[in-house]
This record gives sequence, structure tokens and C-alpha cells, in this order.
Amino acid sequence: EKRSFAVKDSLLAVDKDSLSNDSAKQASRFSIIRRNVFNGTTFPKEGAFKVRYGGLLDFSTLGFNAVDGWRYGQKAGFAWQQDSLHSLEMDASAGYAFAREKLYGEVHFQQNYKPLSRGMLRAAAGTGAYDFKGDAGLHRMLNMGASLLFKENYWRLYHSDFVEVSNEVDVANGLRLTTDVAWHSFSPLSNNTDFSIFNRDKDYYANEVENGGVTGQHF
Repeated sequence: EKRSFAVKDSLLAVDKDSLSNDSAKQASRFSIIRRNVFNGTTFPKEGAFKVRYGGLLDFSTLGFNAVDGWRYGQKAGFAWQQDSLHSLEMDASAGYAFAREKLYGEVHFQQNYKPLSRGMLRAAAGTGAYDFKGDAGLHRMLNMGASLLFKENYWRLYHSDFVEVSNEVDVANGLRLTTDVAWHSFSPLSNNTDFSIFNRDKDYYANEVENGGVTGQHF
């Protein structure tokens, strides 16, 4: 009888250990999913085809300016190693400008199709608000900080819808051929928010380019 009780106790202990292990696995699995959703991930970790996701807490997709107001988006993409020499990559981003009440986004493709001749085909399309100065302008975080803290909007934004295709390939030793085709549609924008943490009585500067050579007819 004592032996039967001992066997029963050992079986109960095994059941408890199994339940404990199952609970720990579920908690670990939930923790991994939560981390991937909020912080982003690349999956699978190995293989020819990988998907990238930026995560809900990707602060590079959060911004503020006087035209868009608050804006927030998401990023995702994939990389496909088709074989040892050829690869295809795609990166996409999409978001919403709350004060302007508009969706924005971009998608970029890159196909390495002739690696021995450095052949590269690229395609991109998008819609959104862009600074006139482009990459030479003020960093978005500095413009956001200046707007929220001092109500100074240094960016001058315009709306653009675009499609671009480019191809690069070596046609001979030392001779590289580059071909570009693009379509753009531009339109002016105006401020849509007066929000700022400080200096609330101050007005934002109008979203106008201070250049006499640029007028509405240039859009």
C-alpha cells in the first residue's frame, strides 16, 4: 500500500512538472511574440527567403510637423536569395498623417539580375509629403523638436506622387550604363495644425518656400 501511494505521488509530481513546463513554454512563446510585435523581427532567421518587420515601437516611423501634424507608420520588407548570385529585396512603409488626414507610403524593389556585370534593376513608388531640401534639409527629429518645443517649422513640404524605375549595368570594362525613367506629380501643401507644447500663442510660419523663383506654377 505504501508503495502504491509512492507511485501515485510520483505520477502527480510528473503531472505537475509537465504542467509547469507547459506553462513556462507558453509564457516564453508569448514573450517572444510580444517582443517581435513591438520591437520588430526578421523571420525565419535562416533560409533563402526572409521577412523583415519594424515593429510597433519603431520610433523612426513616428513624427510631427506643422503640415502633417502627428504621423505614425509601419515598415516591412523581405529579402529573397534566389541563388548564389541573384537576389531580390523589397522594403515598404505606410502610415497616416493625422492632421492632414492622409495616408502616405513608399515601396522599393531591388533586383540583382546580372552580378558579373553588376546589373541592378530598381523600382520605387510612393505618395506623401516631402521637404523641398530633401536629404540636405534639417533632420526630421530636429524639425519635430523645434516644432513641438519652440513652434519653429523649418521644413517646407510639398506633396508628391511618384513612380521611378532605374537600371544599372556594366556594358564594357570601365563603361557603366545607367537608365532612369520617372513620373512625378507635385502639389503645394499648407499647415494643418497649430499644436505645440510651448509657445502656443505663437503662429507657425506659413508652409511657403522663401524663393521668388518658386511659385505655384512650378507644381
